[in-house]
Amino acid sequence: MHKIVGRHARAFKTAQPIIEFLCYIDTIIVFFPVVALRKEDWRWLCELYGAKPHYYRNRKKIYLLVAFQCPQRALLREIANLCDKYCGSIYRLDIACDVIRDPMMTPQEQFRFIKEHMLMIHRDAQRIMPIRNADGSTGYYFVKHAHINGAPRDICVYWDLTSKLFADFKPAHLDFRMRGDPIRHIDPHDLEYLDPSEILSRHLRFVEFDREDFERRLFRKIRRQEEGDEARALISKIKRCDQLDWVQRVHDLHRVRLHTNNDLVRFPKVLTWGAERRSVGRKKIMKEIRMLDVKNCILGGHEHASCPRLRVQHLLGD
Repeated sequence: MHKIVGRHARAFKTAQPIIEFLCYIDTIIVFFPVVALRKEDWRWLCELYGAKPHYYRNRKKIYLLVAFQCPQRALLREIANLCDKYCGSIYRLDIACDVIRDPMMTPQEQFRFIKEHMLMIHRDAQRIMPIRNADGSTGYYFVKHAHINGAPRDICVYWDLTSKLFADFKPAHLDFRMRGDPIRHIDPHDLEYLDPSEILSRHLRFVEFDREDFERRLFRKIRRQEEGDEARALISKIKRCDQLDWVQRVHDLHRVRLHTNNDLVRFPKVLTWGAERRSVGRKKIMKEIRMLDVKNCILGGHEHASCPRLRVQHLLGD
């Protein structure tokens, strides 16, 4: 039987949201149904990007994937022009969200608030996957091995990496990553004018949830139903394995009813510009690009792309 967990709804009514975000495009991967771009187009792309972008070329199936991190306005406009010229499309789009610095809350507290109040809508029940990075930072992925399996959506959250928007500041941060269906409706010409709040509200919701109160209720129920040693062993296992500090896992495992309250946070309606890419992430994105040569992944993401001159389905050999 479902029950409502958390404080009374009135406890969450505030004059302003508890946390606010700044959003920017973190990574974009563009699909072109050609083996290579013309030299002058490639040189101009590199000049606008300020470096040689990572790419993956498949000569057998005739396609090219090019990845850009933290693209700015001029680069996005050129990407849109090349998509028209070569009948390209967006393969992957990451919207990054940094929580604004707050003197009343540390980044760790803001990160904990995200964990305890954010749900990804229509997510398959599964563990949230922690990742230990080479630099000692820790990230958490909502969808395990999403980049390998070609999952259409994923979320990565962390708080211990320096912001790409502000130097020497480590904010609570989330990346919302999309492929295939979630970005089919996005025109490359609209990238500069994306409304992050509209996109994120379609996939994320924030709920009223009191984790400590839920744990007390759950553990009291277990103690009533089980003997002393069995109860302690079960509670210990739940603490160790159930990831109760994530409301997403509580929702997966215990199917509690939660009040939606998206006013707890505020996403902007326009993107923030000026993000600077990290060199430490370049090898990682290159590795992911090389793993994208999965037939279902490529076809599933681009079967809608078509052009009077080039038919992507035909070029990919379907």
